[in-house]
Amino acid sequence: DSNHIRGVGHPGVYPGQFCWLSVYLKNPYVRLGRFEYMLIKHYGANAWQNVRDGRVLALADADASAFDGPGHRVQRLGRYVVLRSSPAGADRRRSAVAARTIPAFGYALPVPGEVSLPEVGYVMSAEVFASTADLPSMSGVAVVVPRDLVAGGLSVRNRRPGDRLRPSPAGHRKVQDVLVDRKVPRAERDAVPIVAAADGRIVWVAGHALDAGFRVTDPAQAVVILRLKLWGGSV
Repeated sequence: DSNHIRGVGHPGVYPGQFCWLSVYLKNPYVRLGRFEYMLIKHYGANAWQNVRDGRVLALADADASAFDGPGHRVQRLGRYVVLRSSPAGADRRRSAVAARTIPAFGYALPVPGEVSLPEVGYVMSAEVFASTADLPSMSGVAVVVPRDLVAGGLSVRNRRPGDRLRPSPAGHRKVQDVLVDRKVPRAERDAVPIVAAADGRIVWVAGHALDAGFRVTDPAQAVVILRLKLWGGSV
């Protein structure tokens, strides 16, 4: 149904739903009703052809790299598979961009507020709520952290040599190892936004890992939603 379409101008599909979606994709005589209608309505038959591409199923399992289809870029963003429209000739331009190194970037993130990350085409936002009871329904690439632990300010950057965080009480891990385990292609690892606290500790490797020290333990405490969105849309 229409809940499978996420964002403004960016149809998105939950990877988990490819368990049933794959059955339909392999049967040319079955149609997906509302889902297919919404996708074709907004982006034409090319979008549906891209969803039918077997590479999308691999991407849903985080086993493949993003790729360009007819008129669309198909990529994994956290737990979503996202279709982004691209103009004619964008495939060639994108290949040239992908070939160059993404420069180091870093920006202050006001709390509350948001910051654009033009180097990678994302926006990171921070929203404050009095308690977890006041939280809206969570969707997209987002996490909740205690307000008091980020009161000193936040920054958003890409990875640096030696970056580490503690994704579980078991101990610290290198960000490099986390991204490898998550099957993030080497060429895309410098594009993953990282949220850091004022003291330099990594809070969140966006879409991949939250530091255990920043997990909410008291539902009554004030919290902040950190949300990663596509630049010019939302996921």
